[in-house]
Amino acid sequence: MTTAVLLAGGRSRRSGRRHKACRRLPGERRSWLDRQIDVLRAAGADRIVLVLGHRPRRVFACLHRRITAVRNPHPAHGSFSSLLYGLSAARGDVLVVPVDTPLPPAVELRRMLRTRHGSDAVVPMGHDGRGGHPVLLSQRFARNLTQLDPRNPEARLDVQLRNLAPERRRHLRLAVRSTRLNLNTGQAWRRYLQAAQDR
Repeated sequence: MTTAVLLAGGRSRRSGRRHKACRRLPGERRSWLDRQIDVLRAAGADRIVLVLGHRPRRVFACLHRRITAVRNPHPAHGSFSSLLYGLSAARGDVLVVPVDTPLPPAVELRRMLRTRHGSDAVVPMGHDGRGGHPVLLSQRFARNLTQLDPRNPEARLDVQLRNLAPERRRHLRLAVRSTRLNLNTGQAWRRYLQAAQDR
């Protein structure tokens, strides 16, 4: 079983008045959040957990899919604390996805979900865990993360991934840029739209 944890606990201050999860691609009626959920389901995620934090009503306003939602009551503690709430509601392996991350096609994600082969984590090639890409965590590794105090300096996903022995971390080439990519700002969103139209 695989749970996809969608992290949407931030303030979304840099994205403008509208929450980044509520944006839409040209020609689409569904919100970005609904689109992300549809891709995760098509990829084979058995369960999807949406983690909310600051101003959750803004996110709920653009959600039209049935999923599990949990709220981080202390979003000011950072994204790792939101991740911990998502992991506490997860079952099996966990695919961690920041809500503003452009997902690769469902067929690529499905390949990622089938690639673990005893590894504790599967990360896209060149990715260091700082957001901007999906990361697949084994159930055991996810459980170990829940033991960390979010106030500990080591309580960061990138640090924990780097601490893994190389043989416990698999790198997979996906159809997404290997550099960090997220759509936090209006400018990043406009660049993404332009690139999508040029394809």
